[in-house]
Amino acid sequence: MRGRTQLLLASLVGAAATSLAAQSPTRIAVIPYAGFGIAAKLVNDPAFILAPKAAGFGGITIELGMSKTVSIAVGGNRTFSQTMDIGDATVASQATADMTMTQATGSLIFRPGGRRPNGAPTPLFIEVGGGMNFYGFGNIIVGGFAIPANDWKSTRPFGMIGAGMNFPIGPRSSVQVFGRAQFITAYTSTGLDDLNAAPPPTNYKGKMGVGFQLGVGMRVGR
Repeated sequence: MRGRTQLLLASLVGAAATSLAAQSPTRIAVIPYAGFGIAAKLVNDPAFILAPKAAGFGGITIELGMSKTVSIAVGGNRTFSQTMDIGDATVASQATADMTMTQATGSLIFRPGGRRPNGAPTPLFIEVGGGMNFYGFGNIIVGGFAIPANDWKSTRPFGMIGAGMNFPIGPRSSVQVFGRAQFITAYTSTGLDDLNAAPPPTNYKGKMGVGFQLGVGMRVGR
């Protein structure tokens, strides 16, 4: 009798677990993507301007579905072939520098329409999050001469908000397009501090920048 009772209890527990898994399936998606970004000026003083140029970028996001309407996502992206103009209000570019912007991101994804019966996401999503932005610089080119720019590197936190659409192309895949606005905190660096301290003393300050990303990716998974 005891053996039958234990077997019945085990069957009930197994059925309950199966039912719970069916109601709350694990939904994981991987989204490699690429796009075009417009960066904000790092310093915008009439006498000294650091102005990154728009550039392409690539990245990847991993998304974990927490419910039908909410997911969490982590990822990273990096610009390529990006440069920065250095000048003032009267001269567009007195020097240039090779640079990269590398970002580590985390966000909440909201899907107002929830998910389809098969678990696939409905098209519209809204993204709110933030992360860390890493400014990296190669040499600064002035009059044909290269000057090392390691002291101008900087790491700054940022917040972001965005939205996008998913267009199904298969049972577990879709093309994802998105746009983001990013609010990166004011730029600071050892190089900028040293410039301000050199005679004659100056007070060039970074400012919070608003940048934009437009991208397209391949979403694989639920």
